[in-house]
Amino acid sequence: MTLRRKIFSLFWIFAALFAANVSLYAEENSTKEHATAEQNDSVRETRPVHKQVFVIPVHGEINQSNWYIFRRGVKEALAKNADVLVLDINTPGGALDITLQMIDALQRFPGKTITFINPDAISAGAYISSATQEIYFSPNGRIGAAAVVTGSGEDIDTTMKQKIDAYLKSVVRTISKDHPYRADVIRAMMDESYELKIDGELLLDKNGDPVKTKGELLALTSTEAMQLVGKDQRPLLGSGIYNDVDSLLDGALGKGQYTVEKMKPSGIESFAQAMEPFAPILLGLGIMLIFFELKSPGFGVPGILGICLIAVYFAIQHVAGLSGYEGIILFVLGLVLIAVEIFFLPGMIIFGLLGVVLLLAGILWSSADIWKMPDGSFDFDWSLFFEPLRVLGLAMGTIMFVGVLAYKLLPQSWIKNRIVLATTTGDVDLDVAKGALSRGSKLPSVGAVGVAMTEFRPSGVVMIDGKRYEASSETTAIERGDQLEVVGYGDFMLIVRKKA
Repeated sequence: MTLRRKIFSLFWIFAALFAANVSLYAEENSTKEHATAEQNDSVRETRPVHKQVFVIPVHGEINQSNWYIFRRGVKEALAKNADVLVLDINTPGGALDITLQMIDALQRFPGKTITFINPDAISAGAYISSATQEIYFSPNGRIGAAAVVTGSGEDIDTTMKQKIDAYLKSVVRTISKDHPYRADVIRAMMDESYELKIDGELLLDKNGDPVKTKGELLALTSTEAMQLVGKDQRPLLGSGIYNDVDSLLDGALGKGQYTVEKMKPSGIESFAQAMEPFAPILLGLGIMLIFFELKSPGFGVPGILGICLIAVYFAIQHVAGLSGYEGIILFVLGLVLIAVEIFFLPGMIIFGLLGVVLLLAGILWSSADIWKMPDGSFDFDWSLFFEPLRVLGLAMGTIMFVGVLAYKLLPQSWIKNRIVLATTTGDVDLDVAKGALSRGSKLPSVGAVGVAMTEFRPSGVVMIDGKRYEASSETTAIERGDQLEVVGYGDFMLIVRKKA
């Protein structure tokens, strides 16, 4: 494959990705307009508004893999302009930091949020449930026991526990401000010394015993959560009891008055979680292999492997709910502009500089937790780029480490020859080409004419009077077989250009 075809291939890749993104954008806008039109028609005809419902499963331990599913689900719900977001929860609890991230993600959804506990929302699950507007239960549902412990289940230091509890209580008060009893109930689930009182009176069960005694953490069954309490006789915590999500939606929204889409996680989330620590290394190696391929004749294993590694990197970011198409497009466009600078317009600087900027922007964008809102705007702040900068630094470190290692271990290998001077006509005499000036040999004079023995990128090999010399193109790209003219001298090489 010639150099020109390589560049054209990159342009086609970019065009295809850009077209795909435009198509998705147009489809989203069409969906938005269609949904708006349907809603307007409904208002005119005084019919109930048809709701779009998106269901996210939160099953098993709250960990990084669950966070990938959750974040991607909320972003999909936003992209689809869902009216209602339902969390189908069954969890024994998990990591506190992931729990807080989930709560923060929920606050970004502008529509109605519902939790369906089926059957357990223990510990971290209780916090996540309390962050939604309504909490529903399956008949055997349970919620509670939300004290903060270490990852191994042991008690944490008293002072640290007090700090964490104080913070969590403020979080619960903030997200429960529209529910008169919820903050007190959640506090009773996390603080064993707290007595649960409603309207100043100790909450009792049907037998007259305190629902929550000192020294114990509160845990509620579905029936207890639906107990009517207080002067206004409102349910303690729950909004209703249903057998499954479908019956819940029928009861809460009205049968036939909604369209539901249920997110179906796959095993790829676990793969992405396992590969996530290696993402910067994959990115660094991928970039290195692609530039190696661009600097060598033909197209082979390094280029294919480089593309595969970068594709895996972007796939990991996408599965993690981070990267959309924007980062990929910026990255590919940056590669194309750098290739244009190297092979077509060497010395212009502007294309290479802009290419590097777009390359870095694509990497940073794909690694940042940026939220696209229903109105098309992006919700982010600059602190979101701290982690992407770390990823980029590790990728650049990988490139430097592998590059230095290869240079030290393989100084005269076929890899070095392939990048710098190899041709399809045979190996180049490095002593003649690179050592001519240092050995005192007479170099061709300015104006001497020769033939390109390799493609210039921008360096290559020229044959003049039966001898081969390393040279660099002055301005334009040079193909093998072009007639060249010497115009000057560089460091141990000639400066040439196409003969007019």
